[in-house]
Amino acid sequence: GDHKLQNKPLSGRVLIPIFDENKTFIVGCTGRIPYDVCMVCGVAHPNQTGCVNPAEKYRFPKWKHSNFNKSGYLFNLWYAKEYIINSKEVTSLESTACTIKLAQCNINNGLAIFGSSLSSEQVKILKRLNPKKVRISMDQDQAGQTAAEQIERTLYGKFEIEQIIMPRKDVSELSCEEIGEIF
Repeated sequence: GDHKLQNKPLSGRVLIPIFDENKTFIVGCTGRIPYDVCMVCGVAHPNQTGCVNPAEKYRFPKWKHSNFNKSGYLFNLWYAKEYIINSKEVTSLESTACTIKLAQCNINNGLAIFGSSLSSEQVKILKRLNPKKVRISMDQDQAGQTAAEQIERTLYGKFEIEQIIMPRKDVSELSCEEIGEIF
């Protein structure tokens, strides 16, 4: 839903609930600013408000999470768990939007790590799912590629690893046809 309470950390964002592994509880939520990133200032904001001062850019992240232990959860686990167990493959993604895009394209084994590092708690969750292969699909920017390398080092020797290279910045920018060819 859309969180419209003013002066709250997630106000003005489209909210996505984060469920526990069995979809019993909502453990937190993530919110996205409903605007595209401005080509001039690089910040997501309404066109009519004008560009953000570069010194203030850090105050306007595209995604923001509520106060929950991100390192202890993987977005979409409650839904993807059965697909991962049956296929023996998991796709590790940077964001909830990329995970949702995969599911829209009928690829249901995606899990988001809520950013650019895989925690030891998240590794334990992956081990419990016992996939043979982990596909790493981080954003194609420098931060995403650094994250992909860190994740590969963390998972080395535990699973078969495949790095996914995409023709655009991230999965959410691809069509289902392109996603089907890559994944």
